[in-house]
Amino acid sequence: MLGGTLMVSKAINLFTHYKQRLEELGYKNVSITALERDALYSLIGESKPRYLFIDSAYKKQDTPFWITELRNCKIITFTTILSSLFGA
Repeated sequence: MLGGTLMVSKAINLFTHYKQRLEELGYKNVSITALERDALYSLIGESKPRYLFIDSAYKKQDTPFWITELRNCKIITFTTILSSLFGA
């Protein structure tokens, strides 16, 4: 998925919908995960996504600390796009 789109969310039951909607909007190589902490950091490091959509639920953990270290990746907090992107 090098250079693709990664969505990080705890809403596992909506993964199929999220992926379909992102692809309809033109995002390429969409992957969705609910990994946390070190496993998530490793996935991001290996996949090097161009776009990272992150669910606001991750802000309650230590994610913001390392997310600021990401380079060459547009980070979009999920709640800021929820209503316009997914029609919620």
